[in-house]
Amino acid sequence: PALLEHVSETPKAMFHLPLAETFKPKGKLNLLSPVTLIDDPAFGLAAQKVSNHGSGDYASLTLSSGFVELAAREEAYEKGEFVPYYPWESN
Repeated sequence: PALLEHVSETPKAMFHLPLAETFKPKGKLNLLSPVTLIDDPAFGLAAQKVSNHGSGDYASLTLSSGFVELAAREEAYEKGEFVPYYPWESN
């Protein structure tokens, strides 16, 4: 959103979605994790991790529909926990 604001574009909508699985944070670092959306029987639409090999793995981003923002913390983000989701496309 900050980059879009700097180029005078309207920031994309942000949603809060439940996680389809447990995410382990990176300690003192915020994590922007690529995800794909799945139909989850318990939660409806949920965010599922896209396997990647770090920040330089651009190819894995083609499998994702957006990313979730996980704030730095020691405990895991549990399945079903709602987190901010940013879609790549706004439609």
